[in-house]
Amino acid sequence: MEVSYLIVPLVKGSENAFNQELTKLFPFGKMKVLDVHDQLLLTLYFDIDNLLDLGVCSEEQLLQTEEIIHSFSRKHPYLKLLYLHITGGSVCFYEGYLLKNRNKVMEKSGLDSSYLPLIQALVPVYEERTFEPFLSAFVNES
Repeated sequence: MEVSYLIVPLVKGSENAFNQELTKLFPFGKMKVLDVHDQLLLTLYFDIDNLLDLGVCSEEQLLQTEEIIHSFSRKHPYLKLLYLHITGGSVCFYEGYLLKNRNKVMEKSGLDSSYLPLIQALVPVYEERTFEPFLSAFVNES
């Protein structure tokens, strides 16, 4: 499994605030809004293996994802954006950062729950060891 995520905290009532813009920037991504401890999180994700296998996009396009996220961050400097890349199967490696106005304000990488401080930067009360979007069942839903 290889998946990249962009997670954007939202204010209640603005669930669709960035849908159109992000759909235009990332036409091959999937989006869901989650309510995690009363914090809405717009979760945009890319199942890289699946996208490449189906020929939906090229590896070059996927490599541009981070650049586009940085541009999106510059356009919305007030937002904290979480970018996270996961590789693995039963044991996963997590690599990600929190971005605000194109600046990385926190970076984490490692195994198991190494991503937890990044999630807690968006949802301070988050303590669970498993984050729903990182489950293969979540990624495989259509």
